[in-house]
Amino acid sequence: AKFATQNYIAGRDAQTGTLSTPLYENVYFVHHPKANNIVSELLIAGYQKWTASEDNSVKQAIDILKDKGNSQQGLYLGSHSRGTLTISNALQTLYPDKQNVGLLANTTLKMVGPAANVSKADNILNYLQGKGEDRMSKEGAILIENSQHDTVGSSLFIGNNPYTINLNTLKKNKYTLLKDIVSNSSLSSHNCYGLGQKQCEFDGYRTNKDNRIMQPEKTIFELNNETQRIEHEN
Repeated sequence: AKFATQNYIAGRDAQTGTLSTPLYENVYFVHHPKANNIVSELLIAGYQKWTASEDNSVKQAIDILKDKGNSQQGLYLGSHSRGTLTISNALQTLYPDKQNVGLLANTTLKMVGPAANVSKADNILNYLQGKGEDRMSKEGAILIENSQHDTVGSSLFIGNNPYTINLNTLKKNKYTLLKDIVSNSSLSSHNCYGLGQKQCEFDGYRTNKDNRIMQPEKTIFELNNETQRIEHEN
């Protein structure tokens, strides 16, 4: 719940105008229990990623998407780490049924430190929003926040996503960056997203200027276009 209220949305501070006020009302959770150790956690994540599993969390996500995805008030779903696989698998389950085209016409998704490949998930979301197979603009595209140093979100073998931030103010080496993610001894690039936490600054993953302020949002459509433009220029 701590990361759920940290990562996705925030209220605007009346004095500074920054998005820095945690919101606790009208926030609902779909909880996927954490495994007892890192090996089990990786095995479960691998199963979710490569089998498009339909466990209880995925079924709950599907029910929410069907119920609210095209509602007048709209639906905003945020997911972090392995939770992005839950949403991605829900989208994959809905995708084959042509009756679901337009089902998510009023749905916004945000994926943070994503174990899922956000580009692939967004292609399916675009179809379920009733916009066809290829996304043509950023409107409705998945919002993403991902660190260059987050092994879950950025590594080739897990998320393989573009990054939006690359803070490492203490200039930690790759081993230490990975150690921070898999251990509980300090915070890491994987859990200093969104509003962040006070300790994130001391551990090198936020600065005094931007800590406790919601990070700027970018869509996967924008990031992919930027990457393609840079590659073309080079």
